[in-house]
Amino acid sequence: EKENLLERFQTVKLLIEKRLTENQRKILELRDYQGLEIEDIANRLNMQPATIRMNLSRARKTIREQYKKLNAYDR
Repeated sequence: EKENLLERFQTVKLLIEKRLTENQRKILELRDYQGLEIEDIANRLNMQPATIRMNLSRARKTIREQYKKLNAYDR
């Protein structure tokens, strides 16, 4: 039986809490949940835009990889 949408959301939320650094969590929240632009996030966190993009990319990759590991039994 496939996970339902709520279970997927809860799994991803847990992965974000447990597997990402504090900066990655902040950046992911500002970008994906609040919809801020990279430059706005960089200004808010006093970081370079390239650093924001790198952290965002790494955070998303970590979540994807960890989610796949957790759900490997489905394949």
